[in-house]
Amino acid sequence: MRQFRDADGAEWVAWEVIPVNASLLERRGISPAGGEEYAGPDRRGEGSRTLKEGWLAFESGDRKRRLAPVPPGWQECSEEDLRALLARAAPVRRRPAS
Repeated sequence: MRQFRDADGAEWVAWEVIPVNASLLERRGISPAGGEEYAGPDRRGEGSRTLKEGWLAFESGDRKRRLAPVPPGWQECSEEDLRALLARAAPVRRRPAS
Protein backbone atom coordinates (compact mmCIF):
# COMPACT_ATOMS: atom_id res chain seq x y z
CA MET A 1 0.00 0.00 0.00
CA ARG A 2 1.23 3.50 -0.86
CA GLN A 3 0.08 6.93 0.23
CA PHE A 4 0.73 10.00 -1.91
CA ARG A 5 -0.70 13.41 -2.77
CA ASP A 6 -2.07 14.46 -6.13
CA ALA A 7 -1.21 17.77 -7.80
CA ASP A 8 -4.00 19.49 -5.84
CA GLY A 9 -2.68 18.22 -2.50
CA ALA A 10 -5.39 15.59 -1.92
CA GLU A 11 -4.12 12.47 -0.17
CA TRP A 12 -4.61 9.18 -2.02
CA VAL A 13 -4.00 5.58 -1.05
CA ALA A 14 -3.05 3.01 -3.70
CA TRP A 15 -3.05 -0.77 -3.30
CA GLU A 16 -3.01 -3.86 -5.47
CA VAL A 17 -6.13 -6.01 -5.74
CA ILE A 18 -5.84 -9.64 -6.82
CA PRO A 19 -9.14 -11.51 -7.11
CA VAL A 20 -9.21 -14.53 -4.82
CA ASN A 21 -11.35 -16.45 -7.26
CA ALA A 22 -11.43 -15.12 -10.80
CA SER A 23 -14.48 -17.28 -11.51
CA LEU A 24 -16.47 -14.90 -9.30
CA LEU A 25 -15.95 -12.30 -12.02
CA GLU A 26 -17.09 -14.81 -14.66
CA ARG A 27 -20.79 -15.45 -14.13
CA ARG A 28 -21.59 -16.20 -17.74
CA GLY A 29 -21.02 -19.94 -17.33
CA ILE A 30 -23.50 -20.24 -14.46
CA SER A 31 -27.05 -20.96 -15.54
CA PRO A 32 -29.61 -19.14 -13.38
CA ALA A 33 -32.12 -21.37 -11.58
CA GLY A 34 -31.17 -24.40 -13.63
CA GLY A 35 -32.04 -22.72 -16.93
CA GLU A 36 -30.12 -22.77 -20.17
CA GLU A 37 -26.64 -21.31 -20.16
CA TYR A 38 -26.33 -18.19 -22.35
CA ALA A 39 -24.37 -19.04 -25.49
CA GLY A 40 -24.81 -15.81 -27.43
CA PRO A 41 -22.18 -13.21 -28.24
CA ASP A 42 -20.12 -11.75 -25.44
CA ARG A 43 -21.37 -8.19 -24.91
CA ARG A 44 -19.21 -7.41 -21.91
CA GLY A 45 -16.46 -4.86 -22.19
CA GLU A 46 -12.77 -5.61 -22.12
CA GLY A 47 -12.73 -4.49 -18.48
CA SER A 48 -14.20 -7.68 -17.05
CA ARG A 49 -11.49 -9.76 -18.73
CA THR A 50 -8.61 -7.57 -17.60
CA LEU A 51 -9.90 -7.42 -14.01
CA LYS A 52 -9.33 -11.16 -13.68
CA GLU A 53 -5.60 -10.40 -13.51
CA GLY A 54 -6.05 -7.81 -10.78
CA TRP A 55 -5.97 -4.03 -10.66
CA LEU A 56 -4.44 -1.10 -8.87
CA ALA A 57 -7.03 0.60 -6.64
CA PHE A 58 -6.87 4.28 -5.70
CA GLU A 59 -8.97 5.95 -3.01
CA SER A 60 -9.23 9.49 -1.67
CA GLY A 61 -12.25 10.16 0.55
CA ASP A 62 -15.26 9.07 -1.48
CA ARG A 63 -13.34 9.10 -4.78
CA LYS A 64 -12.18 5.75 -6.14
CA ARG A 65 -10.32 4.77 -9.28
CA ARG A 66 -9.08 1.53 -10.80
CA LEU A 67 -6.21 0.76 -13.19
CA ALA A 68 -5.93 -2.65 -14.86
CA PRO A 69 -3.76 -4.51 -15.29
CA VAL A 70 -1.47 -3.77 -12.35
CA PRO A 71 1.55 -1.83 -13.65
CA PRO A 72 4.83 -3.63 -12.90
CA GLY A 73 6.99 -1.90 -10.30
CA TRP A 74 4.23 0.41 -9.08
CA GLN A 75 5.23 -0.14 -5.43
CA GLU A 76 8.68 1.34 -6.01
CA CYS A 77 7.76 4.19 -8.36
CA SER A 78 8.03 7.85 -7.44
CA GLU A 79 5.09 9.97 -6.28
CA GLU A 80 5.20 11.69 -9.67
CA ASP A 81 4.78 8.30 -11.36
CA LEU A 82 1.94 7.42 -8.95
CA ARG A 83 0.19 10.64 -9.96
CA ALA A 84 0.59 9.63 -13.62
CA LEU A 85 -0.92 6.19 -12.87
CA LEU A 86 -3.78 7.88 -11.03
CA ALA A 87 -4.44 10.04 -14.10
CA ARG A 88 -4.71 6.87 -16.24
CA ALA A 89 -7.03 5.10 -13.78
CA ALA A 90 -10.74 4.92 -14.54
CA PRO A 91 -13.19 6.36 -12.00
CA VAL A 92 -15.22 3.69 -10.21
CA ARG A 93 -18.95 4.31 -10.37
CA ARG A 94 -20.80 4.18 -7.08
CA ARG A 95 -23.11 1.23 -6.68
CA PRO A 96 -26.70 2.13 -5.90
CA ALA A 97 -27.69 1.45 -2.31
CA SER A 98 -29.72 -1.73 -1.99
